[in-house]
Amino acid sequence: MQASYFHLPNRACLRLQHLSQFRLDLMNARLWFLLLTPLVHLAHACNHPINIMSIDPATTTHYALLIGIAYYREKPLKGCVNDVRELEKLLQKHRQNIDIKTLTATPTTPVSCHPAEDETVLPTYDNVLSSLDNIISRASSGDFVYVHFSGHGTTVAPESNGDRKPDASTGDLALVLFDKGSDGVRYLRGQELSISLKRAVDKGLKLTLVLDCCFSGSVVRNDDSVRGLPYNVEVDRRHPPFQWTNTFTGDDAALYPTKRGASMRTNWVINPSGYTVFAACGPSEESKELLIRAGYQHGALSYFLLRAFDRIGRVGGRLHHLYAYLCARFREKLLDQKPMLYGNKRLGFFEDLTAELYATPIPIIKDGSLLLLEAGEAHGVCQGDRFALCSVDTGQSEDTTRQKEIFEVKNAGPLSSELSPVSPISTRYPSGMAATALTHLSLQKYPVRLQLPSQSSHTWTKALQERRSLNVVIGDATPGDLFTFHVAVISKEAYEIRDASNKLLPNLPPPILDLEEDPSFVLDIIEHLARYEMVKDLFNKSPSQAFAESFHVQLCDETSGKVFLPGCQLNGPSGPPCSHAECIVEITEDAKLYLTVKNEGGNGDTLFLHVYNLDVFWEVENMLKGDHDVLPAPQTNKNRYFSSGTDGAWRKEMIMTIPDELKDRGETECEDILKVFLTRQPTSFMSLELPPIGNICGRHKPKSSRGGSQRYECDDWAVLNFRIRTLTA
Repeated sequence: MQASYFHLPNRACLRLQHLSQFRLDLMNARLWFLLLTPLVHLAHACNHPINIMSIDPATTTHYALLIGIAYYREKPLKGCVNDVRELEKLLQKHRQNIDIKTLTATPTTPVSCHPAEDETVLPTYDNVLSSLDNIISRASSGDFVYVHFSGHGTTVAPESNGDRKPDASTGDLALVLFDKGSDGVRYLRGQELSISLKRAVDKGLKLTLVLDCCFSGSVVRNDDSVRGLPYNVEVDRRHPPFQWTNTFTGDDAALYPTKRGASMRTNWVINPSGYTVFAACGPSEESKELLIRAGYQHGALSYFLLRAFDRIGRVGGRLHHLYAYLCARFREKLLDQKPMLYGNKRLGFFEDLTAELYATPIPIIKDGSLLLLEAGEAHGVCQGDRFALCSVDTGQSEDTTRQKEIFEVKNAGPLSSELSPVSPISTRYPSGMAATALTHLSLQKYPVRLQLPSQSSHTWTKALQERRSLNVVIGDATPGDLFTFHVAVISKEAYEIRDASNKLLPNLPPPILDLEEDPSFVLDIIEHLARYEMVKDLFNKSPSQAFAESFHVQLCDETSGKVFLPGCQLNGPSGPPCSHAECIVEITEDAKLYLTVKNEGGNGDTLFLHVYNLDVFWEVENMLKGDHDVLPAPQTNKNRYFSSGTDGAWRKEMIMTIPDELKDRGETECEDILKVFLTRQPTSFMSLELPPIGNICGRHKPKSSRGGSQRYECDDWAVLNFRIRTLTA
């Protein structure tokens, strides 16, 4: 018989079979006895357990597992339990219908031999996994699960198991849990944790995972604020790592194709559409604890999340806004770490929120009197572009009437831009600001010729005045004019768009509005196409020679053994995509491609990698399902058990297929453009992402009424392109 639980007013959980062990006062004992006796008799009569929680009219929809480990025999920490206790208070205050499980290990004294907590609530390997499994078994599809870990992380030497490919660029990642044995710790590897998390995602649970630890194997041993421990092989000898079964070694275990036909194998086996992960830093960085006041510390990620939740008024929010806030706060505090975001960025943090298709906030960094936007020429930002200021709390509101302060780009640099207020509303700006784009003047490089029914010209002229980013000419063109797109509104329910060579553009959605009365639908389509072209054409005209020599990028067709280099055979690797037939990567459907990016070492700098795919449905998709990946230099993360360190090479497998929509039309090939962005400093290209063009149907856009650490001073960046043609086998 399974254990049944009942929630008392004091939030204690009682097992029915052990109810007599508890010392209740006489009145409460009689009350609970009268209430529970009929239910217990019913449970025995039915010969199965009854979940007493079901009598509570408030059904549990949110589950939280909070893990904080300050007690370590080697390098104890000070802020981890503070992290989860503060989160627990916020969750209890702002969330109804929530079940919270908290596991902590707190030293009683600086030299204590055992944590203060009872064994049932210690963050041991068994307690963590059993708590997670209990949540998954009780939760229903559509429920929310939040797992927060504050403690030490580590990097272990990569291993191959079956078809699972090791990550030699960073090593494998593990959480360092408490253990009663002689070592005092036990590892929970990321691959093993992902098995439980996969169950949650496959069940339809909406999962948020926060990892406030670091996974650097080369941590500074004498810095007590660093949340990372060196790997110890003796721990694995006493507790052998999880052994993969055939269930998780096939291609379908770690590969989740999208409808558009390209997919990328990741090290974790979770479907990236069903979860979100916030990590405190990249694999070669160190996560620090912050001294908040005398004798009181927090992890940096946990602390700034707590401050964000205070502003929002709950544990929740839009992921893009939370992430922009975190990035800004980390940079303003001069931390040598950048938070990482993985998974589905259109989910809400521990709640449902309406997804925003375009309005990706970009962090703003305060540097004295300067306001620096964390985007520049590499992101398509131009001098004169305008942005609306937003903060982590205003970003949660659907209210579009609130006046927003407008900023204009005064000077666009390679990866950041200086902002100046257009009409100042305030002279003081809070930390953790972000901005959303109001204009994209780079789109004016893509002129559009628009032909309209004569009776509609006034309506369209007025609508175009609100689209400052677009370069649209209504009516006939003069001789010699060149246009990127030719748009014809044929009737109130029909339109067509052709490219510069007069070829009809495929895969455009049908209209949902009266095109003669409401121009917004077609103008949204035009803006989407222009942004797609802008992203496609992005490249650095003059990357430094030293930076260009610091990496090597290639694609390899595993079936044929062919190796493909990026760019154009005539014009070099760094230009925009070319149309030469000899430069196309031509493969058959379902062929396995390996994308390899090698950090050549140079002066030991870390490289930051972004991979995007531009497809036939006019989508710009983030193939990493995260903000970026990190390529440490060769021999990083070395320790005595990982003697060679990282190899500097990042490898991912890709599968290319022809989407079913094209096959249904009898088409036998399709083309994608794979763009690889490399930088020397962390940045985000999330603002470049576009959904499939069909997703803008029914969308209503609201009308618009340098500091940092020394290690991030280099603005080097490069873009390399692969034009891939997939043919039916």
